[in-house]
Amino acid sequence: MTGIAGLACVALVLYLVMRFLNCQSVPSEPMLFHGNSEFIQKILQQCPLIHKIYDPPSLWGRSGHLQTAMYGILGRVKSPFPRGERRSKLMPDGATLTFDIFPPLATHKSENDLTVVVVPGLGNSSETIYIRTFVDYMQNFGYRVAVLNHLGALKSEKITAPRIFTYGGTTELQLMVQTVLLLFPSTSLLGVGFSMGGNIICKFLGENPKHCKRFICAVSVCQGYDAVRALGLLMRWDNFRRAYIWMMTENMKKVVRRHEDVFTNAENKQLLPISIDLPKALSSTSLVSFDEHFTRRVAGYDSLIDYLRDNSCTRVLNNITLPTMLVNAEDDPIVPEDLCSCAHDFVKNHENSLFVLTKHGGHLGFFEGNLLYPEPVTWIDKMVVQYCDAVVDLKLTKSG
Repeated sequence: MTGIAGLACVALVLYLVMRFLNCQSVPSEPMLFHGNSEFIQKILQQCPLIHKIYDPPSLWGRSGHLQTAMYGILGRVKSPFPRGERRSKLMPDGATLTFDIFPPLATHKSENDLTVVVVPGLGNSSETIYIRTFVDYMQNFGYRVAVLNHLGALKSEKITAPRIFTYGGTTELQLMVQTVLLLFPSTSLLGVGFSMGGNIICKFLGENPKHCKRFICAVSVCQGYDAVRALGLLMRWDNFRRAYIWMMTENMKKVVRRHEDVFTNAENKQLLPISIDLPKALSSTSLVSFDEHFTRRVAGYDSLIDYLRDNSCTRVLNNITLPTMLVNAEDDPIVPEDLCSCAHDFVKNHENSLFVLTKHGGHLGFFEGNLLYPEPVTWIDKMVVQYCDAVVDLKLTKSG
């Protein structure tokens, strides 16, 4: 009986491991949702990757958790170190915007001057590994890349005013775009946002029609669209989501601790629109608590709901008139598929928009490869280049 019990335990463990690795899940082509315009049909024709099976590493890549963990721990494999120029701009409230500009490493096949405006995810910057990989890949296809460094995210840059980045703040992005256009007046802009950055880029383009003038398209990867609706979902333990939120909260607390002296300075305290509760913020175990005691107060909101509502792109998403590609993964453990209803609604009302939903990929993972070892460039990097190239071809090259 002991031997049988031992075999049963081994079988159970193997079963649980296989379930966690999700090895039984069969890779498939991405699901596509879009309008029926001639433009979007041509986009689909020029993006062959979108019609192929996305095949992640077979041993672990079918698990959204491991895809997300690989992104969180490694970022990318064999990540390059692109060389760019860091620029700083003092803002009216005393905060200092920093962003990096990376020159193209080749001439784009269209011979146009093109700049990809990149907004990274929560607490990320141009120094984050997955951003470095994406920048290098775009450079090699002839794109200049401008990357926004979220306020407080760079370890080497001290904040100069008592505030850090917010979930949907667009002030820094607006100033960066204005500066890029002054530096390169003939360039065309393409916006790309990852996770929180996807929310910011979409909110920026939707909140003011003037913001769209120099952009030819927008891409959002793995964002959650509606922070108010996400409020309850993010506090659940479904798919271990609550654990991910705890880790994200810890990252936010690290950012604040790095600049704690700025927030405890007596003069700076007088500049805050609402007094913050720093001890409670730094003891928070969820973003809900952290945002209640810190973020919404620094941003000047009387309630958390008001802060989340105003900072969500869903409020202005329908105002975007540019060709737009939204990308999410079904197995994203942070962004549940319920939140993707905003993307479905968007493409129904915008004939030149595209919503791509992959079966695998996790949160900002999208690794490809064989049994175990992933490739340096991910599926999403390749997909964004194909989409951008297609839009450039249709909007710039063929228009003269």
